[in-house]
Amino acid sequence: MFCGEGRGLRIERRQGTVRDCLVGSEAVTEFRASGEAVTEFRASGEAVTNFGLRKRKLLRISGFGNRSYYEFRASENGFGSCYEFRASETGTKLDPTSSSEQARDNRPEHGAQEGVETWADHRVSPSTASLGAAAAASSLPTVKPSDVSVALSITQNPQTSGSLSFGSKATVNANPDVEMEVIPDPREIAGVNGPLQYLANEKGEPVAKTDEDMEIPSIDESWAVQVEMEAIDEDALLGPQKENQEEEPPAKKAVHPFQRYYVTSTRSEEPPKCPALKAIKGESLDSLQSFREATAECIQKPEGFPEHPLEDFKGKEVPETKFCSFSPPRPYAIYQIVDRDGASMTLTPMHPELVANDRPDLFYVWLTNTAFDTYSQKFANCSEMYKGDLIFVQKLARKPGKSPEDIKRDFVKVLDPKEHNYWRVIEYRMVPRNIWRRQEALSMGRNGRDYNKKETAFAINHIGSIAYFPTKKLNKKKVDGVWMEADVFAPVATAGKLMSSIDPSYRVTVTKEVSLITPTWTFDPTILSITEMEQEGATHLDSIPVFFRNNRMTKENLESFARAVKLGIHGQVALQTERYDNRAYPTEVVSATQGLSGLIITAPLPSPPGRMISLAKWRRGVHLSLDFARCTFSAVSLSTVIEGEAAMLRCRLIHSGHVDFTPEQLVGQEVVVRQKKVEADDLMRLATGNLTVPDDISGSTALRVLAALHGGFTLPELQIPENDCQWTAGTVSLTPEQGKIYTLLQNPDMKAALVDCAPGTGKTTALVASLCRHASTDTKGWIIVGAMSNAATAQAVQAWKKVDRLVPGVRLVTAKNRNRMDPELQTDYDYPVLWPRVLIEAVIRVNQPGINTLSPLMESAVRHLFAHQFMHKQDIVNSSIHKALKLGYKTNKPTHTIFQTFLEIHKPQLFFGTVVSVRLFFSSELWLRLNTDRVTTTVFDESSQLPRYSLVPMIYTFTKSRFVFIGDSRQLAPYAEQAVPEKLKSIGIGLPFIEAVKQKRAPVIRLNRVFRCPGEITDLVSKLYYDGMLSGKDRVSPVPILQGLRLPSSFPLLLISAETRERRDGTSFVNDAEAEVVVQLVEQWKTAKKEDEKAAVLCLYLAQAANVSRRLDSDVYVNTVDASQGAEYDLVFLLTTRTENVATCRFINDATRINVGLTRSKQATIVIGDRRNLSGAQEWKRVLELMPEEAKLEAKLEDFASQSN
Repeated sequence: MFCGEGRGLRIERRQGTVRDCLVGSEAVTEFRASGEAVTEFRASGEAVTNFGLRKRKLLRISGFGNRSYYEFRASENGFGSCYEFRASETGTKLDPTSSSEQARDNRPEHGAQEGVETWADHRVSPSTASLGAAAAASSLPTVKPSDVSVALSITQNPQTSGSLSFGSKATVNANPDVEMEVIPDPREIAGVNGPLQYLANEKGEPVAKTDEDMEIPSIDESWAVQVEMEAIDEDALLGPQKENQEEEPPAKKAVHPFQRYYVTSTRSEEPPKCPALKAIKGESLDSLQSFREATAECIQKPEGFPEHPLEDFKGKEVPETKFCSFSPPRPYAIYQIVDRDGASMTLTPMHPELVANDRPDLFYVWLTNTAFDTYSQKFANCSEMYKGDLIFVQKLARKPGKSPEDIKRDFVKVLDPKEHNYWRVIEYRMVPRNIWRRQEALSMGRNGRDYNKKETAFAINHIGSIAYFPTKKLNKKKVDGVWMEADVFAPVATAGKLMSSIDPSYRVTVTKEVSLITPTWTFDPTILSITEMEQEGATHLDSIPVFFRNNRMTKENLESFARAVKLGIHGQVALQTERYDNRAYPTEVVSATQGLSGLIITAPLPSPPGRMISLAKWRRGVHLSLDFARCTFSAVSLSTVIEGEAAMLRCRLIHSGHVDFTPEQLVGQEVVVRQKKVEADDLMRLATGNLTVPDDISGSTALRVLAALHGGFTLPELQIPENDCQWTAGTVSLTPEQGKIYTLLQNPDMKAALVDCAPGTGKTTALVASLCRHASTDTKGWIIVGAMSNAATAQAVQAWKKVDRLVPGVRLVTAKNRNRMDPELQTDYDYPVLWPRVLIEAVIRVNQPGINTLSPLMESAVRHLFAHQFMHKQDIVNSSIHKALKLGYKTNKPTHTIFQTFLEIHKPQLFFGTVVSVRLFFSSELWLRLNTDRVTTTVFDESSQLPRYSLVPMIYTFTKSRFVFIGDSRQLAPYAEQAVPEKLKSIGIGLPFIEAVKQKRAPVIRLNRVFRCPGEITDLVSKLYYDGMLSGKDRVSPVPILQGLRLPSSFPLLLISAETRERRDGTSFVNDAEAEVVVQLVEQWKTAKKEDEKAAVLCLYLAQAANVSRRLDSDVYVNTVDASQGAEYDLVFLLTTRTENVATCRFINDATRINVGLTRSKQATIVIGDRRNLSGAQEWKRVLELMPEEAKLEAKLEDFASQSN
C-alpha cells in the first residue's frame, strides 16, 4: 500500500499479473506530483498506458486491436534521453532517468490540462490495459519488483540508438538535434480501427473496462516489436482471445483526437453572406467536440420520459417552420439529409471531424416525425424536408428498445445505413434554405445524367446543376423544347469536406484518417413545382438572337435581354458542375519528371469502395490541388487512365517562384489530390459578370452595335479607298488587302466592322500593326485587343512585339492565372511581370543623391517595390526614398495603388487579354473602372469563337467604344456542351459573328491570301469551304519534313490508314492503337527534325488527347482541334480516333472542325484514321476525293509495334 496526499493506492495481484490499480474504490486514472502530471495512466476498454513528462509526453503506449502502438516524446526541444524497455517474468521495475524533483514543474501534453479528465486513445486492447497498470504502479518507489510478474524497465543508454523491442535491447535516438523517425500508424498495418470501450460506473459515468477473465502470460525475450512495425502475434503477448468478446461504446473525451492537426485562425475573415454557409463556417473543432462529449454521456442514459410529450401539443395549431439563421447554443452539430427511408430521414455530419477516427456511431443518425424543432416549437414533418437540407442537430438519444450493445463500434461497412441503428434526433433546428421561385426552365431531353423515362432533367435559371422531376407528375406530356417555370430548392454545400481551420501540413494525415467516411455525395436540386410558361414569356426568350427587331432600346428591355442571355448558359454551367469530383484522394507520387512545360508528376487515384473513378470527371485541363505534408501546389491534369483498381493521373504543377522539390525528392511523397471546384455562381460571374445596363443609352455607340447584331438595323457600308493601303510596320510589310484594316480604323463613321479572314492570312499581325499605327494618331484613347483563349492573346502580343513596341501596352492577366498557363503562353508583357519592371526603371531615375523630394506617385512606386521585395535598402542612395520607406505599408497606405501607379508611369494604350480577364480587371481595379469611357476601340480576335454571353458584358462595359470583329466565319463556332438544348445554346451562346457576316449586319471586308499553309492544302480547303476564293503559297515538292519521316513527299497532306478500334471513355473516345502509331511517327520526326521546327498532335476527341499526352514527352504539343484554332505548327498529326458510326457522327463530320484541323500546318499535315470508315462519312469523303492516291497510305500495326520494341 502506498499513501500519498491522504489517499491510498492498492495494487492487487492475480496469478502473477497486476490486474487492478485502485484508489479507494475507483480505478486509478492519473498520477500527479505537486499538482503537475508526472506520469499519467489511462485505462479504458481493452488497454492503454500513458506516461507523461515535461511539456510533451515522454512515452505513450497504446494497444488496439491486434497491434501495439508506441509514441515517444520529450520536452519541446527534442529528445533529451534514451530509454530501454524490457519485460521479464521476475517482476516489474521502472528506472526513471530524471528525478521526481525535475518533473514537478513539467506540464501535461497539449489538451490534457490540469484537473481536466482526458480519455485514452480508442485503439486499445483489454490485456495491455492491465500491463499499463503494472507499469504505472511500478513507477512508485514503494512498490517492489517482486510484487508483480510482468515488468517494464526503463534504463538510460545515450550511446546507442536503433529499434524498440520487448525482451531485447532497444533504444530511441538520444541526439536532441536529430528528429526521431516517425513511427507508422499501426492501423495501416493492422487494418483495425476499433472504438474505445467503456462501462458506466455507479454514477452513470463512462469508465475503463477491465476483463477479469483475461490473463497475460509472461513474455519471452525472443518476442520483439521493431520500429518498422513488424506484425505482432497478439496470442504470443496476450494469450488466446475470446471470439465473442464485445467492444464497448465510445467514451467521453475532453480533447478532440484531431486537436493537434488544427489551428485557431487569427485572420479576420469576412463571414459568408449566405446564412447556411455562414453556419457551416461557424462550426469549429471545439463545438464538434462538445457535441461528441454530450453524445458519449447519452449512450448509457436509460430511456426516460419524453422531453416534449405529445399530449402537451394535442389540439394546438401546428406552427410554420422557422429557419434558424444563427448557431444554437452548444452542444450542436450540423448534419445534412442524405436519404429518405420511409418516414425517416438519414443524416450525416457536414464535417467528417465529428466522426473523426473513433466515433463511427455518429456517421449516420435518424430523424423522424418524433424529433422536436426547438426553434419552431413543433414536431418534425419529414414530408417537408428534402435531400441536401442542413440541420442543426442539438440532441440525440438511442432508439426505443436499443441498448448500448447495439451502437456502431467499428468502421466496417460504416457507409451502410443498415449498420447504424442506434441514434435518433431528439431536438433540432432547420438551417435556412435557398429556394428560387418561378425560374425559367428547359428540359435537357435525353442529355441528363443516367437518363431514364421516370425522371425528366431540366436546366433552370440561377441553378448551377441539373434538376430532375418525376415525369408522371408533369402537367404536360411532352416538354422537350417547351419553356417552363419552376420553384426549386438548391443545396448550398455538400457534406464531407474538412474544416478550413486544418493545418495544411496535416491535411494528408487527416484525409487518410477520415478516408472511410468521405463518400461522394450528390444532391440534385429539388424541383418543388413546375408548370408551362405563358406564351408571351416563351416568345420573348425565343426572340433573343433578333431581339431588337421588335423591341426598342430601353433600360427595361436591356435588362430583360441580359437576363435571358444569363439563362442561356445555365445548361452549360450545370453540365460542367456535373463533372466535378468532390472526393479527396490520399495517394503517393510514383513518378516525377521535369519537362519543358514544368514539373510533371504521376500518382494513382484509388477507386472509391464499390465503384470505379469516372474518367469523364478527370479530363485534361481539370485544375487540382496537391496537398503534400509541408506545402500545397496547384496543378492541371494532363491525362487520366484506368490501370487496375486505380486511375493513373498525370498532371503538371502550377507554381510561382522556386519549387523546393526535385523530381527525385517528389517520388514516394504522400499527397492528397483534390479537384478545385469553381462554384456555379462563380462560373456565371466569370462568364457574364454583373451585366449591369449602362445609364447612358441614347449616347452609347456600343449599344447601337448590340442592336445591329441582334436584328435591330444594319450598319451602313463604308467606303474603303484602295490607294494607300500598303505600308510597312516594324519588320512586317503589309499587303494592300491587309492594309484595309488600318483604313477602316481611321474612318470616323465606323461603329463596327467584320473582318472575315481565311486561315493563315496574317490577320493578327495586320490587325495589331494597324492598331499601333492608329494609336499613334490618338494618344489619349485606349484600345482593347481581346480573345476567348490565352493562346490567341499571346499570339497578339507576339505580333505587337514584331511590328511596333513604341506604342505602350500590357497584357491583363492575374499572377494566379499566369502561373496556370503553359510557359509558351506566357509573355514578358504580362501585368504581373511588367509592373515591377516599369516601376523599377522609374525609381532608378529618381534614386540620385541630389533629388530632395519625391512626388506622391514616385513615393508610391518606391513603397510598393520594397513591400514586394523587388528592391532593398542597400540599393538606395536618395535620402527622400529612405524617409518614405519608414512609413508603415499597411498602416499608412501609399496614395496610389499598384495598378494606378503602373498606369500613370507606363501610360499603356493597348490592353491585351482574354475577354474574361479584361472584364475582371476593368471591374475590380478602381482606376480602370473610372476610365472605361477612354476605351475608344475594342477588337475581338478569333471572333467566330465569341459567344453571346461574352459579347454582351463587353458591350455593357465599354459603352463609348466601337467594335471590330476579326475571325473566320467558316471555322469553329463558340464552344458549347453537346448536351445543352438547342434553345439554350441559341440564346446564351449563339453565333454572333457568323450570323452577322452572313447577314452583313455591319461592314464586311475579307482577307483571302493565305501565307501559312502549303499551296496544295490551301487549294483543297478553298474548294471545299471558301468557294474557291483563296490564294496561297507556291507549291513545294518534295516536302522536306515528309522526306525526313521517310514518307511520300509529293503532297503535303497524307492519310495513314490503320485498322484500329475505338473504345468509349466517358462521353469521349480513345483509340490505343492509333495513339501508338502517332507516338512512333513523332519519335521518327524527332530524329530528323531541324532546329526550331515544331510539331503538334491534334485530336478530335479530348480523351484521346489525354491518352496520347501521357505517351509523349512534354516538348510535343498535344491538344484538341478545338483548342488549337489560331495556332500554327510546322507539322501536324491529325487523329480521327473513331472507327464505328463515323458516317452518322455529326461531331467528326463537322466541316468547321475539319477545316481547322487541316489548316494548322506550315509544311505538312498527316491524318491518321481508318480509310474505309472515313470514306463512308460525307465530309471526310469530300476531303479524300481531293487527295491524290499516292497520299493515301496503308499501315500495318505490327510494323509500328516492332519499331517500338
